[in-house]
Amino acid sequence: MAQYKSEAAKIAFDIDTVFAKLSSPEALGKMVALLPPEAQEKMKDVEFTPEGISFKYNGMGPFTLALTETSAPRRIVYGAKSSPVPFGLSVDLSPLDDGNTEGVVTADLEIPVFLKAMISGPLTKGMEKVATLLAMIPYDKL
Repeated sequence: MAQYKSEAAKIAFDIDTVFAKLSSPEALGKMVALLPPEAQEKMKDVEFTPEGISFKYNGMGPFTLALTETSAPRRIVYGAKSSPVPFGLSVDLSPLDDGNTEGVVTADLEIPVFLKAMISGPLTKGMEKVATLLAMIPYDKL
């Protein structure tokens, strides 16, 4: 599997609060209404259920991610339940001294070798955007 990882993002909430919200797909669904309008527009094809998260991407899909692993309060893993490409998405959390949290988002994908060079840059940028989004979530309002 190929791995695409974000840089660490600083999240302005404690690790227990962040873990509790990110490990609950339904809680994540509540965040969409709290995001800025431009972020809401990007989330219009995302569905949050107790079992996981479903979304469409560039006319493909739907992709469904189910919660497959948690290690409180440091690691959350969502794995592909229905997807044309096997993949997983993990969030690794670390507490910071000031009551904030550091989060790193990683995507693990099984992709053909000839496609890796073509999609490596966009996938890495995508993980950066997810990490930035995690830092924007108002966890105390979910």
